[in-house]
Amino acid sequence: MEIIAQYSQTVSTNRHWRFFIAFGLLALAALAIHSQMYTYNIGLMIDEHPHYGQIGMFLRGDLSQHPSLTTIPGYHATMAFIGKHLHLSGPNHIRLISLLTVLASVVVMYFCLRKTAPKAALPRSLAFFFLPVMFPYNFLIYTHSLSMLTIIAAVYFYLDKRLWWCAAMFALSLLVRQTNIIWVAAIAMMFVFDTWQQQGQHVTFQLKKWLIKLLPFIALFSAFSAFVVINGGVAIGDANSHPVGMSVGNLYFYMFCFFLVFLPIILRHSKRYVAVLKQSATLKLEIKDREYQVPVSLAWLVAAFFIGYMLLFKVVHPYNLLSGFVHNTIPLYFTSSPLLKATWLLPILATVAGAFVLKLSRPSAYILYPFFVALLLLHPMIEHRYYIPAMGLLLVFLSDQGKKIEWLQLGYFALLSALLVWVKFNLGLFP
Repeated sequence: MEIIAQYSQTVSTNRHWRFFIAFGLLALAALAIHSQMYTYNIGLMIDEHPHYGQIGMFLRGDLSQHPSLTTIPGYHATMAFIGKHLHLSGPNHIRLISLLTVLASVVVMYFCLRKTAPKAALPRSLAFFFLPVMFPYNFLIYTHSLSMLTIIAAVYFYLDKRLWWCAAMFALSLLVRQTNIIWVAAIAMMFVFDTWQQQGQHVTFQLKKWLIKLLPFIALFSAFSAFVVINGGVAIGDANSHPVGMSVGNLYFYMFCFFLVFLPIILRHSKRYVAVLKQSATLKLEIKDREYQVPVSLAWLVAAFFIGYMLLFKVVHPYNLLSGFVHNTIPLYFTSSPLLKATWLLPILATVAGAFVLKLSRPSAYILYPFFVALLLLHPMIEHRYYIPAMGLLLVFLSDQGKKIEWLQLGYFALLSALLVWVKFNLGLFP
């Protein structure tokens, strides 16, 4: 089985004005939605309470940590700082500042895509704003806005080969969400792979030279390690409700979400899915000086994931048993009977095979996949917001899917996001 990747060529002649016109219309639409929320005085929702509580404490000069927070309050300090200097302190004011942060990340996403998939930069950067697992939170007080802005900015500097700036952006991201350390490791590994490939396969390993190259990341890992030792763990505040441990719940729910979210692209490559599943590779094993050749088919991998899903996937976290949430209702419904549970074979097939079918814009980007899996396994609570960075980075490095599919995907994202908003205000189910 062969994994194919291609480097996208920068399209320097493509004018930015088309993007900024489209972005201007997007910004006006987003501000109009926020204005409606302001007019109807929609109250705080779910986690907005502790987030705004922490911001309010900072605005009053109280620098203590809100007991319900598990993250370093970098997002809250930033919102409070901007709000204080602009004399914006109400919940809807903070929502506006957070929304502007999301819009800023769309601009940075566009310039990242200009380096990875330039022809798709316009529709895909707009599609990022409508990413269904993220869109409902764009108008609320949630940490993902600043977290994604710093992550995407770090990726931009990685693509631009400015590693100190990349590390600086990642340092800011860690002040928003500590789990972003996994993306620091992923980008560091991608840089090593890029450098190794550019220098040729026969380059000699020089420890001092590599230490100098990786110094920005080494410094960042050292600082984070010191924090973990001093803090006694990664999470702070309500850490007992968010323990770190191995759990397959998020991994399988991500597969379901991936299938729904990227359905147009999956359908475009449906023929390749069938072809890839028929292919097989030979795995060579040496045991006691004897070599054994074992045929390995991707279908086996899909089967293993499906069997593991049927045996291990359960909804057990206390927060996932609460009613009134889409991300709780779906897994609870599909685990209510073995027959309903088995219907997830198709999403599992699409996600596992998609790692081999969907081309990425550079070979090093395939390194992201094991980091995706690691992040999902470390969260016992099933929560779709954990998928925002993974899907966001996939949008950055996914190869150009063609003009029609890129625009279709944008419209599809917008449709799914509108559906989630409708479900919230008509059925009372929070995403």
